[in-house]
Amino acid sequence: MPADRISSPSSLAETLRALARDQVRGADGSKIDSNASDVAHPRVEAQQGIEPLRRRLRALVRDTDINDPQAIAAIRDHALREILLWEFGGDFRKDSQFQPMVEALGKALEIDETYRQRFTALLAELQRTPS
Repeated sequence: MPADRISSPSSLAETLRALARDQVRGADGSKIDSNASDVAHPRVEAQQGIEPLRRRLRALVRDTDINDPQAIAAIRDHALREILLWEFGGDFRKDSQFQPMVEALGKALEIDETYRQRFTALLAELQRTPS
């Protein structure tokens, strides 16, 4: 799987994947057995094409002022949901950990300046790319 699936700031995508993987670890740090959690967590299938995600994200950020931190914060969770649903499949929204994961990723972007800069760079790249 290529590392630069979303845009040139591929490290943001990798960071989001790593944070998402950390969210599905048990309290003791061990990975939760996916077979044991099938009943509570529906199986998800990732989308294959990147273009549908890019189109949705471009539409989302088209009128966003990327120099305004409040404007970026206003669309952040929506963009994270789009990315997670593309990465893990639409059924993932039914998972009980979906919204907590979105919130945890949003907080990570809010707290860490590097993550925030990468996210802003992703938005800027999406705005520069023609529809």
